[in-house]
Amino acid sequence: MNLYIIGNGFDLNHGLKTSYHHYRNFLRQKYPFVLNEFNNFQYFTYGSCSEDELWTNLEISLTLNYSDMLSNAIENGYPDLNNDSDSRWYEIQYDLENQTQFISDFTKDCFLDWLSSIDVSMCSRRLKLNSNAIFITFNYTNTLEYVYSINPNRILHIHGALISYEPLMTSSIQFGSIENNPQNAEKEMESQYSGDDFYNVSIRPGVDEIVGFCTASAKNIKQNYTIMSEFISSYQIDEVIIMGHSFLGIDAGYYNDILIPRYHDCRWTIYMFTLKMIVIMPNCSSLTMA
Repeated sequence: MNLYIIGNGFDLNHGLKTSYHHYRNFLRQKYPFVLNEFNNFQYFTYGSCSEDELWTNLEISLTLNYSDMLSNAIENGYPDLNNDSDSRWYEIQYDLENQTQFISDFTKDCFLDWLSSIDVSMCSRRLKLNSNAIFITFNYTNTLEYVYSINPNRILHIHGALISYEPLMTSSIQFGSIENNPQNAEKEMESQYSGDDFYNVSIRPGVDEIVGFCTASAKNIKQNYTIMSEFISSYQIDEVIIMGHSFLGIDAGYYNDILIPRYHDCRWTIYMFTLKMIVIMPNCSSLTMA
């Protein structure tokens, strides 16, 4: 049986405007204030990401430097006991809320609005896919289901899918950095500041704002390992076919920890970004991840 691994190159090859560049154009036209907030945000660990970058580079760039962010907010907004205003207790929270509120728009609301505007009905079949195979797709679109009539039970949308534009769908879409672990961030900030006299009243609400940022911009790759392993466990795979997916960067762990160890002796066929360049290997012994 074949296992197809589908990436954004697959959708692009079918004429869909699903690159990061296309998303930025959408924001520029419909939500320019969100794009402006994103461009001006100063606490991304690895700096900004140009609009010509791949999705994987963007998601890595979303990694939050929460330590510096909280430290600077505390320095600028620590309660002044000489100030009788009630607002003195909330300066840290207000500062962090103003800085972070754009992220849920960028990774959730605006992102879902953009996804809902992508019309797969304009696509036609360009490839010969084995409908009896199983599919792991890193795309949020339903191209496989709609264009190729693949049974949804044979497809795993590992980072979620937009089947219909409903508010509840926001919880199933994962878009962000694997380093933005909200639990780890919360523990580290608590460990550093929980002994402060004003922690509960002034610092803790700021911590909550940062934890909210991490939650809205994170991928829980370890949790996804379990989902992927359960999906493939009952199938005997003899060939892995990668179509338009980068096996480096933020998704490399899926290959390093699950797919290569499990299918080491299988035939691997790799269709690169354009789906025209093909690499065929009798096994993946020569396939290494950075």
